[in-house]
Amino acid sequence: MPTMFHRPFAVSPWFAAATIVYAAAIAPHSAFAQDVKDSQYDMIDSALKAAKAAHEPVLVDFSAIWCHSCWWMKTNVMNGAEWDALGKHLVYVESDADSADGEAWMTKLKVSGLPTYVMLDADGKEIGRIVGEAKREEFYPKIDRLIGGSHTLEKLKSQAVQGTPENVAQALDVYAAREEYDEAFAWYAGLPATLRQQSAQNAKVTLDLEAMRMKQDKRSMSSAKTTAAKAAFARSCVGHGQRALASKPDYDDRIDIIDTLGDCSEDFPQTQRKALLAAPIAAAVAQLDAQKLSIRPLPPGSRDSVLILGITSKAIGDEAGSKAIFDSGIAAYRRQMNDGKGGVDLKKDRSAGDDLYALYRFSDHKEQKMALLKQLAGTYDDDCNYSLGYGKALLTNGNAAEALSYLEKAAGMATGRYVLRVANVRAQALIALQRRPEAERVVADALQKAGSWFPKDKEELRQVLNADAKKKVS
Repeated sequence: MPTMFHRPFAVSPWFAAATIVYAAAIAPHSAFAQDVKDSQYDMIDSALKAAKAAHEPVLVDFSAIWCHSCWWMKTNVMNGAEWDALGKHLVYVESDADSADGEAWMTKLKVSGLPTYVMLDADGKEIGRIVGEAKREEFYPKIDRLIGGSHTLEKLKSQAVQGTPENVAQALDVYAAREEYDEAFAWYAGLPATLRQQSAQNAKVTLDLEAMRMKQDKRSMSSAKTTAAKAAFARSCVGHGQRALASKPDYDDRIDIIDTLGDCSEDFPQTQRKALLAAPIAAAVAQLDAQKLSIRPLPPGSRDSVLILGITSKAIGDEAGSKAIFDSGIAAYRRQMNDGKGGVDLKKDRSAGDDLYALYRFSDHKEQKMALLKQLAGTYDDDCNYSLGYGKALLTNGNAAEALSYLEKAAGMATGRYVLRVANVRAQALIALQRRPEAERVVADALQKAGSWFPKDKEELRQVLNADAKKKVS
């Protein structure tokens, strides 16, 4: 079962803001790892045309500059001889999730989280995908299998019908990565009865099915029409989650299950939530150091493990336990970036800097959070992400004049959706400084640049001026 933490569009509400979600535009290709080949392709359609001419597949890297997991992959996995060798076999294109092109293709391919790596044939048909962070020793064999065509969903399904429960689990993994839960259940129900009986005894198949049912119930909770219906989905979600935990999942899947159980039980009485979550949390915390925090470099899922365990512990009333978890995580990230002078060297690992910021934010280290964000903005002064983030933080703290200098800097680097989002905060700062005519020009310019895209962000930007107008009238 793939680990599914990295979801700016479907992330747990407990730590949806852990990434700097007000942050900005995608960096140019040179700011990430070197492209395997054809770095001129900024649009997926262009890459597909080149792939058709070369008779090669396309690897689409859906990412964004605010996505800490994307940076982790580019720092720790997508480089070196193995990465360079892929250039002989595919066309690589990096797609900004916050661009018009990226948003359109993510909708088309049903991509709901970052990073997601989708392999397409030259006609644009999906061959397969990898979701979230993956270790180097996992990523490249998966890519090789996708290039070779041995792990397309159709082939895996065909193998499963004539194969073993292990083959069934491989096909279910693909369905899970695509979040095609109904399709997975329908396919599984249509398997030969003998194979289903055998698969029902397989821990991996059980985990896949129960985890998908749990996530489907969570999805249904958000669209439930009545309180009773929502409660029924919540109880069902918890039941599937408990059975998933009993199937002996690996550490990352265990963390994911705890996260989803926390979401599904949010309306339970406190005592019931604690009874449900305390033991799984304690078991995961006992392994946190060995599985994540003692390893260098910190492995995939380290940040999410600390956030989920720390925030969930606090949610069930264990303030001391939550503090201890966050303190351990913060210490681990500071050790990884230790500059030898009692501080941190952010140039060592950009994703680790983002992760440390998130841990400061959710453990209420307000002073450390602001100091680190300022340091990030200074270290990566060619990056809209941190200039916007620090500018917004300054504005929130009532320092509109200093905020504006960072926001204007961010505006010069913003692209896609974040042209509108930077303009939103910049207009607020100008209004706070009694400079409404300038705010109006900022808003008008951003709306013109956006064209017909990003209607929600455009409406939010208009509301900045409307809210100020209403305030003056009142």
